[in-house]
Amino acid sequence: MAGRLLGIFLEPLHAQSEGVEAMFDVLESVGTTAVALTLIASRPAAPGTGVRMPPLHVDGHRRVYARPVWGQDSVVVETFPAEDPDLALFSASGYSPRRVAVPAEVDRSVPRRMIAEARRRGMRVYAQIKPFIPPGVRPADQPVYPDGAVPKPRQVAMIGSPCSPAIREYGVALVRDTVRAFPELDGLFLDWAEYGAYAFQDLFTCLGSHSATLARSRGLDWDLLAAQVRAVWERLHRLRDEDLRPAATALSRLIDEAPGWAEFLRFKAEAVTTFYRDVRRALDAADRTDVQLMGRGWPPPWNLWSGMDYDALAGVCAAATPKLFAFDYCAIPRWYGEVLQRWNPALSEAAILDALTAWLDLPDNFPTRRFDLYAIPAEDEPHPVGVPAYRCRVEAVLRAVGGRCAVQPFAHCHMPEAMWREKVRMLREAAVDGMWIQMYGYLSEPKLQILREEWRP
Repeated sequence: MAGRLLGIFLEPLHAQSEGVEAMFDVLESVGTTAVALTLIASRPAAPGTGVRMPPLHVDGHRRVYARPVWGQDSVVVETFPAEDPDLALFSASGYSPRRVAVPAEVDRSVPRRMIAEARRRGMRVYAQIKPFIPPGVRPADQPVYPDGAVPKPRQVAMIGSPCSPAIREYGVALVRDTVRAFPELDGLFLDWAEYGAYAFQDLFTCLGSHSATLARSRGLDWDLLAAQVRAVWERLHRLRDEDLRPAATALSRLIDEAPGWAEFLRFKAEAVTTFYRDVRRALDAADRTDVQLMGRGWPPPWNLWSGMDYDALAGVCAAATPKLFAFDYCAIPRWYGEVLQRWNPALSEAAILDALTAWLDLPDNFPTRRFDLYAIPAEDEPHPVGVPAYRCRVEAVLRAVGGRCAVQPFAHCHMPEAMWREKVRMLREAAVDGMWIQMYGYLSEPKLQILREEWRP
C-alpha cells in the first residue's frame, strides 16, 4: 500500500472530546496520511436549540457515534466558526457568512491546532466547505422543479442553484476566504457543489430563470429543452404498473432515452464544471496553485443527475473522490419510490422498487419488495447491498478520469464490521490511488483494527 493515500474526515468535535494529540495518536496508528476537517468549534447546546451530531440525514434515526463525544453516542451542539470571515470578499454575492459572537468558553483554536498536529506528523491537511449553501438561501436562488416549486427545508441540504450568479459568487468568495484564513491548507473539498439527488424530484432541477439565462448564453434552445424536461416529469405522473415492465429497462426508457434528456444532463454538468474552473482560476490568481481541488460528489449513476462529471473535472481537480455512502444506497429506493407512488397512487410498491433498483443498479437480497425495508440501517445491521455495488461505481469513475487525476473514493464506515472489512479489502484491491474514510467518529476500535489489517501491508 506504500504511496497510496489514506485520508480520514475529522470533526473537531471529537478532538474537543478526546484531545487533539490523543486523536492523532489513533490516526497515526492506522497509517493515516491525510486528514480533512470542517473549520468549526462546538459546545453543548441549550435545550431546544442546536443540531444533533451525528446528523440524522433524512431518516437515519439509529445513527450514533462509535467513538463517544463527552461520553455520549450522540450530542446536540452549537457550532461556531474557527475564524471570522472577511465580509468584504462577499460583497459581490449578496450572501455572506454570518458574524457571530463566540462565547469565551468555546475554544476556537481547535481546528488550527488539529492542522498543526497533522502537519507535525507528516499528514496533508484539507478542509471541507459548502460553497452552494449560503446562510438563508433565497427562493430566487434555489433550484426549480418542472412544476415551478423549489426544495423544502426538510431536504438534507438546502443547496442553491449552481446556475445562480449570486450562489456562484458566494462559493468563490468562500474559497478565497478559507485559504486567506487558513493558508496552511493543502486542499479543499467543495461539498455539495453539485445539484441535489437525495429526492427523486431533484433529478429534474433546475428549470429556473438563472438556468434559462445560462443556457441561452451557451446557445441552447432553452424553451425547447425545458419543455422536454417537463414532458418527462409529466409522463412520470401518469404511470401504471405495466409502464414499469420490464423492470430492467423501464425507467431508462422513460427517462434516459427521452428527447432532450441527455442534453439537459450535459447542461447541468457544464454548470458544475465551470464553477470548479472558476474556483481553480481564483486560487491560481491568488498565487495558491498549491491548493488542490478535490472532486467530492455523488457516485455513478447519481453524478449524471447531479452534474458531477468526473471526466470533465479530471482536468480541474487533483482527485476524484466519489462518495461510497452505503446507507444512502439502502434508503434511496424508498425515498424515490414514495415520490413515484405519491404521483401515481395506483402503482404497486413491488413494481416501483423493481424498476428503481434496476435503474440505479442496486441489487439487494430482500425476498419481498416493500418500502419499509429500504431505510438507513443501524451500525450493526447488515446492508442489503454490498461490495459489487461499490466496485462497479469505483470502476466507472476510474474509466471516466482515465488516469488524468487521482481516484480516491470516500468510504463510509457506518456498517457492521464484516461489511467494513469487505469494503476496505475491495478498495485495497482496486486500481485507486487511495481512499478517504467518512468519518473518524464511526471508527470503533474493531474497525480501526480492520483498517490496520486490511489497508496496511
